[in-house]
Amino acid sequence: MIKDVRGQNYEDYEMILVNDGSTDDSLVTLKDAAKGDGRLKVVTKENGGVSSARNAGLDVAKGELILFLDSDDRVTGKSMLADIANALTDPKLDVAVTGLYIVKKGVREKFLLPSYTGNVRKYTLQCLLAGKLYTVYTKMFRREIIEKHKLRFDEKLSFGEDLVFSLRYLRHCQKMVVVPEAYYIYYPSTSGTFAKMALDTKQRRTNVAELRRFAGGKNKFLVSMIELRWRVSYAKLWLKYKL
Repeated sequence: MIKDVRGQNYEDYEMILVNDGSTDDSLVTLKDAAKGDGRLKVVTKENGGVSSARNAGLDVAKGELILFLDSDDRVTGKSMLADIANALTDPKLDVAVTGLYIVKKGVREKFLLPSYTGNVRKYTLQCLLAGKLYTVYTKMFRREIIEKHKLRFDEKLSFGEDLVFSLRYLRHCQKMVVVPEAYYIYYPSTSGTFAKMALDTKQRRTNVAELRRFAGGKNKFLVSMIELRWRVSYAKLWLKYKL
């Protein structure tokens, strides 16, 4: 992922590399990568999971715009940073969202977002119902909004943390821009461990509560359909892994 970002044709960025308590040579690798490049900053911390690592990055971030990346994934092409950042040149726009590539069984599938409807909440709900806009990798956030509303990832969650953070952020957005392209290549977990986290009742309830809070009592049909979609997904996971 570091190589992918360095290969971008947009150079005005800072890259925060978080070493989340690794016990291998990851820290050495990160420090070597950062040598001679002032744009790269290495943060090392005790192991706390993905949400804790992202929060550590947010705590030291200085840039106006925030984009989350995972070391296990990839970015295609050289224009991702430029395209998304340029889409947010209007200060009245609160967030930019993009499509996504998902790789399953070695096959890469492209998922683009529908045209923006002009209503952040309704558009977000429509995308969620279509199985899109769940990850933070498809969004570029404004750090000003994150800090103003004291937003951080919920470190108690190991499932749905992306969605919860996104919904909490989007609640404060008046305008968004859709970039009609996909750049991020996402390799989802296919392990039984992920299924166990997804089927944890407390975590599922947190996701549902955040969804309803985001909807604010409106678009009730959309919300009910999203919850139905989730229940069907949980049932499929349960049957697949016989948990």
